[in-house]
Amino acid sequence: MSIAASRAPSLAAPLLLVLALASGCTKDGGDSGPDATPGHRVKVGITDAGCDPAALTLPAGPTTFVVTNKGTSAVTEYEVKDGETIVGEKGYLTPGLSGSFSIDLKPGDYTLECPGGTTPEGTLHVTGQGSAALGADALKAIGGSRMYSRRLRSTVWHPRATWS
Repeated sequence: MSIAASRAPSLAAPLLLVLALASGCTKDGGDSGPDATPGHRVKVGITDAGCDPAALTLPAGPTTFVVTNKGTSAVTEYEVKDGETIVGEKGYLTPGLSGSFSIDLKPGDYTLECPGGTTPEGTLHVTGQGSAALGADALKAIGGSRMYSRRLRSTVWHPRATWS
């Protein structure tokens, strides 16, 4: 067996990791299918003005924000904030890219923030009762991300890295 053939399996894992991480910023939103996340989906954008739309009213519960950069280089991040706490965000979206994040919205008022826009803040009003508990798919996803996080921490080391 050649050296190249014996190294192929060891090169496959890092390549798959890079491809998985890169899939979070795609032109089509990076979804895994119609049932990828339980709950509501809302398409929003970032423009030179900031968050588009600047005002939203949504029902409470699990919500996926699909964010598209509509051609601005001044704004590359979309945040949902509860007071000063960022509860969901997607950043590093250069012109034309899309990405998504999911959060469980509770009833109340939130701030939408798209730093760098001419009007960087908007409003999100959430109505309804909210979700009493996460569905089985969401719990599985959370468990999977925690397991991935532990694995990543055990295999990646950097002298300035801190893990909480």
